[in-house]
Amino acid sequence: MHSLEVAQCFLDDCRDFLFRYDRTIDSFSAIKSRRLKCFNDLRAAYECALKCAVAYHYPTDTDRRKLIDAVEKHRHNIESLESTVVQLAGINNYGIERKAEVLNGLPVSLRYTLDGLDFLAAHEERYYYTVGSDNWLTSFRTYIEHVFKALDAQLSKHSAIISAADIPFESL
Repeated sequence: MHSLEVAQCFLDDCRDFLFRYDRTIDSFSAIKSRRLKCFNDLRAAYECALKCAVAYHYPTDTDRRKLIDAVEKHRHNIESLESTVVQLAGINNYGIERKAEVLNGLPVSLRYTLDGLDFLAAHEERYYYTVGSDNWLTSFRTYIEHVFKALDAQLSKHSAIISAADIPFESL
């Protein structure tokens, strides 16, 4: 049961990061600061979705602490998490696409305005193609919701897991 519990915790975190993104995307005074902070919520949501998938595929009787350590050893490494999900889930990979190439080029440290300005100066094209683009952020958010729903559907098959699909996403 530990793998289901841990997977559900990561899925709950994914939903919470998406919720915070939705509620704060229009709440910042400075557009660059908004994009940076909201991007980090999306990155964290995606990381949590991947960690959910990894935890789900461990045997249900795996020691809880060992399971958490195994999942968290990936830290913020999206490439490592995606590879592990593909390895563990096989063909059933919850619609996960390879996003690591883009995301690993956007450091986790992109949460402060000064860091964002330094990144913009050093990688202008990459900035405006990704975190500097409202369209890219919206697309990434939509993709994460798709992965979230696929994982939620899988977890809801287990009687101890209540499906988030039973709660209207807009009311969260």
